[in-house]
Amino acid sequence: MNNRIFKNYVFFTCLFIFLILAIIATLQTHRENVSFYEDTVTDYNDGWSQVVKGIDGSESKVPVKLPDTLYYNDEGTITLEVRLPEHILRGLALGIWVEGQTITATVDGENVYSYGEEYEPMFGKSSGNYYTVIKIPEVANGKNLRVTMTTKQETKSFYMEGVFIGNETALMFNLLGSRGIGLIFSIILCFLGILLGGVYIGFHKLMDSASFERVLFLGFYTLLLASWLFIQSRLYQVFSGNAYMGIMLYYMGFLLLPVPLLYVISYTKGNHFRKILMILAYAFAINSVVSVVLQYANIKDFSESVVSAKILYVIMVVVLLANAIMERKYYKNKEFNYVAIGIYFLAFFGAIELWAYRVQPSHVLGDYLRYGEILMVFMLIYEAAHHLIESIEASRTAAYYEKLAMMDMMANCYSRAAYNHDLEEFVANPRKNLAVILFDLNFLKRINDTLGHQCGDQAIKTCSACIRKIFDRVGKTYRIGGDEFVVFIEKCDEYKLMQRLALFQRLVSEQDKHLEFSFMVASGYAIFDPKQDKTFEDTVKRADLQMYARKRSMKVSMGLDPDER
Repeated sequence: MNNRIFKNYVFFTCLFIFLILAIIATLQTHRENVSFYEDTVTDYNDGWSQVVKGIDGSESKVPVKLPDTLYYNDEGTITLEVRLPEHILRGLALGIWVEGQTITATVDGENVYSYGEEYEPMFGKSSGNYYTVIKIPEVANGKNLRVTMTTKQETKSFYMEGVFIGNETALMFNLLGSRGIGLIFSIILCFLGILLGGVYIGFHKLMDSASFERVLFLGFYTLLLASWLFIQSRLYQVFSGNAYMGIMLYYMGFLLLPVPLLYVISYTKGNHFRKILMILAYAFAINSVVSVVLQYANIKDFSESVVSAKILYVIMVVVLLANAIMERKYYKNKEFNYVAIGIYFLAFFGAIELWAYRVQPSHVLGDYLRYGEILMVFMLIYEAAHHLIESIEASRTAAYYEKLAMMDMMANCYSRAAYNHDLEEFVANPRKNLAVILFDLNFLKRINDTLGHQCGDQAIKTCSACIRKIFDRVGKTYRIGGDEFVVFIEKCDEYKLMQRLALFQRLVSEQDKHLEFSFMVASGYAIFDPKQDKTFEDTVKRADLQMYARKRSMKVSMGLDPDER
């Protein structure tokens, strides 16, 4: 591979990654707010209590400090209460993450906000995980705000994240700031997925079938991962208020992501685990279909059936680790180097994901695994780019050698191989007004024998130069033997052809005056005529007969042996 091209690719890739990391680092840096919108958001996690109803209907309050794990009662309800500040500015609101069917907010029994009470999901029980903004009326200062959340799922608890207070615009910017990394990565991956689509369209002729399919599935995987990261970042609410759609797409993406990934890895050149990975891909696909059927049949929600997908994820990571180790250590497959690094990243963050699932109440499905997926796709794209550059270089090399095969370097015209290729095409598809002109250099043997091969080569070069000077604008010139040349002309006008042949003979006569040897060239032509030519080969034969007749005539007129070469 061309080292310069590869080094440039590495340089610009590293530069691009550096810029992205710089942007992310900048977003995470806390500095004095100098944005156009200067309202701030503050935590509002203290002073909350969970309202618990007794058997006799009486209420008791248990203090809670958010964020914390909250437990539903037997009716699938959680009720929280907080005393609002004595002084409430106009436009203040609370930002709360909700996981459940409905949420209502009341101030001293008067409803100030509700969501989901009249909404019944068509399929399943969950209406999603969503961010809700509860506007606080100015008259609510110093009063108790009661927030009630319900669910129809079998789950008995959920981890409620922190509550924020500020105006609506400030809450939105706070949401973007806290979840912006996922959005940035989804945009980057979307761009890369589109780029892979362009590679798929523009360079498919340079790739073998396996590489072609790898790029196709890699592009699909990248776009799917970009979409899932966008949903997983929870910022879809900024663009769509449909919480149910968000949770459905979130789980569907989690279920389907491994399928194109396994396809991409299985099609790595020389991979000995291809069949195993394909079986795993089918297992994920089947599991996805089953989970969707259970969801839409109202038997089990995605959140309840996702356990099987988690088990498959663990199996996949173990198999991929074994695949990477075997390909690199045992089979010495150099094609697997970058893929193996991506697998190691995926396994590392997969292990953290598994740990977080077991011990972190605040864990959100995919929070750590997403980093492994992102690094995995970067390594796969890098590996695909590496192979694409190699393919382009190989194609250029092949094209160069093909050009060498098609060119006669001494005569500086097309070779016998090119003539045979084009003749085959003309024989298969003869066209009206397709002309062939044959040329034969006289006395080449005498020149070689008496003056040496250097003069013989000069005669061949001069003959080719004369032919090309007259006919290059209208046809293609081939050297088909030591002293024989052919010109093919499409859409030939016979009258103009005769004029060019006359010019050619005049040019030959002028060259003859300046050379130390006798320089004479005989020519003959024929134009394809369906009435007398069964195939174009018959046209070539007619031109050949005419050329040899003129050659003999020229020698006889000089009193020479007509059969002399």
